[in-house]
Amino acid sequence: MALIAIDEAHSLVLEDLTPLDAEAVPFADAANRVLSASISCDRPMPPFDRSMMDGFALRSQDLQTLPTSLRVIAQVMAGGSYEGEVGPGEAVRIMTGAPVPAGADAVQMIENTRCDSPDTVTVLASVPAGRHLARQGSEWESGQVVLNAGAVLTAARLGVCAMVGQRAVMVHRTPRVVILSTGDELVEIGDSPGPYQIRESNRTSVGQLVQSAGGDVVYTAIVPDDEAATCEAIRNALAHADVLLMSGGISKGDRDLVAPCLQKEGVETVFHGVCIKPGKPLFFGRAGEKLVFGLPGNPVSSYVTARLFVLPAIRRLLGWAQGLEPVVTMTLRSSVAATGNRPWLKPATVVWGKGVRVLDTAGSADLSGFAQGNAMVWLPANSGPFSMGDPVQVLVGAMTP
Repeated sequence: MALIAIDEAHSLVLEDLTPLDAEAVPFADAANRVLSASISCDRPMPPFDRSMMDGFALRSQDLQTLPTSLRVIAQVMAGGSYEGEVGPGEAVRIMTGAPVPAGADAVQMIENTRCDSPDTVTVLASVPAGRHLARQGSEWESGQVVLNAGAVLTAARLGVCAMVGQRAVMVHRTPRVVILSTGDELVEIGDSPGPYQIRESNRTSVGQLVQSAGGDVVYTAIVPDDEAATCEAIRNALAHADVLLMSGGISKGDRDLVAPCLQKEGVETVFHGVCIKPGKPLFFGRAGEKLVFGLPGNPVSSYVTARLFVLPAIRRLLGWAQGLEPVVTMTLRSSVAATGNRPWLKPATVVWGKGVRVLDTAGSADLSGFAQGNAMVWLPANSGPFSMGDPVQVLVGAMTP
């Protein structure tokens, strides 16, 4: 099995990979989706000169001497207005968000005033023209693009959609994903395993990763170690999926039927084998515009390769410009043995400001280390041993406590 480098594998997965077609979605249902079309403001923001403080709208030139008493001629609440004009020696009591009346060029916050009577205010400090008010159109002009195509709709950006009255947004379609786990040794979660069987878990862990990245797992199944059944399962999956994930049966053993069955069903091999630990047997291919991944069956290998290679593809199909997981440099809080001739991804716990501790596992079938940790440490090939205090590369992903 010819192994390719991780960077090359990433490039081969992501090259020529374009976002899926667009669809209209109510903005309230579009969290973390990616815009396929820009959004513009339908009117100036703010739509009027708006007070940024509770206080008094006034003419700044009236504050040449301090303290200064001004006559209070009106009160303006948010949502209301004063149609008159503020003249010399006058002020209008105003609340945050209310429109600043004509004639006033500043707002003095209430903390810098003293109310002597309902009709009189004493201003204790000067305020320059323009202070504590937002001019009409100072945030956005009418017709200005406020969110560009390609923007991920975070909570703040969804708030912008609401502000400009965008009840529906054009976003890239969610990738449909099918996950098939292969192996006669596998049983469903609710079944009682035989003496030499195990409950299948990869569809759960990998499926949750896919959903966290924005993919839609349309169905999953366990496939026995049978060539006809495997080919049929692949054929049915490709009819429904944008992305097919096969877990297990992808190595070179006598019962590893996935690669030859994929070939029979018209899947073109892009690569088969990556220089990584765990996850060396990883397969990637294409069936037209559909993506096919063959993940190793061991739970850790399946989890790591899905996180490193499947999730970037899901994000790119959704329209993300950068699909790879962020990598940061942190200080080790534990010692780690030397690596072999492949880069090694190990579970770890990050404590911000203190560093990262690598967790022990019992091998590629032991998912407990990743269950206990909140990150992965990336150790280069032929490196180490590592000591406390050494810098290492860490994939933090969507960290949990």
